Amino acid sequence: MDDKLTHTDMLKEEHFAIIDEYFNNGYRQDLAVLMYRPHLKPSTATGMFGAIMKKDDVREYVMDKRAHLRAKANIEPEQVISELITWVYSDPTQFIGLSADEVKALPPETKRCIQTINHKKNKVIGKDGKERVNEIWDIKLVDKNKAIEILNKMLGFYALDNRQKASVVNVESLNVNELKVLQQILTPKD
Repeated sequence: MDDKLTHTDMLKEEHFAIIDEYFNNGYRQDLAVLMYRPHLKPSTATGMFGAIMKKDDVREYVMDKRAHLRAKANIEPEQVISELITWVYSDPTQFIGLSADEVKALPPETKRCIQTINHKKNKVIGKDGKERVNEIWDIKLVDKNKAIEILNKMLGFYALDNRQKASVVNVESLNVNELKVLQQILTPKD
């Protein structure tokens, strides 16, 4: 048995190593390639990453790594969708007038909608000479638009739009309902 790796095997191992680096470096495609091919320009490295990702064995490897990450994090897509829906329907008015203790007492799903909290207290002396404490709360919630965008992607709402933007339409792959719609579009109206 020959212990030498073929060029194809070495290339495959390099591709898997690039994918490993991609998962370890915060998902930077160019940096993952540059780790193993430092002589490339960053733009070329990004293009090379795209080419590597088109390979069936690499896509399978990435899917396997993602499955391991999900299992390790114990997060299912349904949980992510549920959290995003909570963000979309979060109501900022529920935080008006709350004290620090009341904010802390909110249910966990409501508190997870909060991205940042800035709480300032300052003492002022009023016209009557009495000291008062002013509290300023700045509560920033997660971005609802971003949550909707992610939901749309996860639920496949962009699929039809993406197919419509395709430059070639293969009529043979359309189902009966899609063919009927196409016929209605192409039939001139009297």
